[in-house]
Amino acid sequence: MRKLFTGLVLIALVSTAGCGSGGADAAPVATGGFNLDLGGYFDDIPETYGAASGQTGPWVPVRDGTTNAITNAAGDVTAVSIVLDGISSVANPRTSTEGDLLRDWMESPAAPEDGLSVTLTGLDDGLYALYYYVPRPTDDFTANGGPMPGLPGGDLNGLGAQGTNWNTVLVSVSGGTLTITGSPFNAYLSGVQIVPVR
Repeated sequence: MRKLFTGLVLIALVSTAGCGSGGADAAPVATGGFNLDLGGYFDDIPETYGAASGQTGPWVPVRDGTTNAITNAAGDVTAVSIVLDGISSVANPRTSTEGDLLRDWMESPAAPEDGLSVTLTGLDDGLYALYYYVPRPTDDFTANGGPMPGLPGGDLNGLGAQGTNWNTVLVSVSGGTLTITGSPFNAYLSGVQIVPVR
C-alpha cells in the first residue's frame, strides 16, 4: 500500500473518496463508532471522556503492529482490525485527560519514504465524522482524496479551538476501508474518533 503513495504518510481506515452528496441518506453503521488513542503510552483515558466529538466510551490504545477485534465506543467487541506502521512518541508530563490523549502519538517511520500507515478493515459502509487530534504542527492530510487540513497544534494538556490541535471532516466508507494520507515529514496523530452519521 505504501508504494502507491510514495513520499506520503498513510493512515488508512479504508473508504471511497466521496464524502459530500448522499450523506444524509447513508445507512446506519452497525459496527458503531471508535475512539483510537494513537501512541498508546497513556492507555488510561476514561470512558467518560468524549473529546471534541462528545463520543464517550472505551479508548483503544494503538501502537505499531496489528490489533484485532477492537472495541467500539459502545463497549462491544467488533470484527474491525487495525494495522499500524509508524513510530510511537511521548512527551511528559501529562496533567489532564487531554494530556493522556495528546501527549502520546504516532509519527512517520525512520524511513520517511515508507510513510506512517494505519489501516482499519471491517468497518460498515456509511458516512462518518472523522475527528483527528495532533500534538504539534502537522501538514495537510487527505481523507479518501478529500481535504483534511493540517493543524498548528497547541496545548498538549488541553483541547483548543477547532483548527488548532483538532479538526473534523466527513468521510464516506465503502468496502469497509478508509484511507488518510499526509506528509511523511510532518505527520503526527495523537488520536482519531470515528463517529457514525445516521
